[in-house]
Order: sequence, then structure tokens, then C-alpha cells
Amino acid sequence: MASLTPADEKFLAERKVLERFGMFAFPAALAIVVLVWVGLFYFVPLIVNPFHVLGRLEQHSLAPGTLTVFAVVGVIAVNGLFLLLAVLSVAGMIIASRERRYLKLIDLLKRAIDVRVKTSSNPG
Repeated sequence: MASLTPADEKFLAERKVLERFGMFAFPAALAIVVLVWVGLFYFVPLIVNPFHVLGRLEQHSLAPGTLTVFAVVGVIAVNGLFLLLAVLSVAGMIIASRERRYLKLIDLLKRAIDVRVKTSSNPG
């Protein structure tokens, strides 16, 4: 009869811990990101508010050095965005791999339960 190996049991235990952590950590991280963005929008609008930047450009009230810094930071931000997307893609692949293993374990347990049910209902 199919049974779980110690490695599978350890995997399931780690999965439960990660699930509990994720249920707290991901919403907290999202809240922090939103709060930081809102704070920057109000206190440093040149960083996140494109309409504020456009207004300053039209008024010619940006120092030439500021415009140069914006150009450099823009290039860095675009590269950082692509790096973030690459990291998220790798993380997604790792998560998908772990989920596949998780589903295989569930199927293994289902088959084990089916075997037990069949043998207990048919004693002869």
C-alpha cells in the first residue's frame, strides 16, 4: 500500500508553516507597499506622481540637475522593473514545482484511502 515517506511528511509540514506565514506576510507586505506609495505621493510627489512632474516641466521650474537625475533614475527603474519581473517569474516556477509535488502527494493519499476502503468493504 502507498504511504508517505519521511521526506514527504517533512514537505507537508513545511508547507503548512509557509501557508500560515503567507496568510499574514503577503497582506502585510501589500499594505506596506500601498502606505509607502501614498506617503511618497503626498510628501515627495516628484517620485511617483507623473502629473506633478509634467506640471513642473511645463512651468520650467525643474533644475537641470533634477532632470538629469530623473533620466538616470528612469533607466535604473526600468531595469529594476525587468529584474523584478524576472525574479517573480523564477519564484512562480518554483511555486508551481512545489504545487505539482503537493498535488502528487494528495493523489497518493487518495489512492491509499481508496485501497483501504476497498479492502475494508470486501473482507473476503
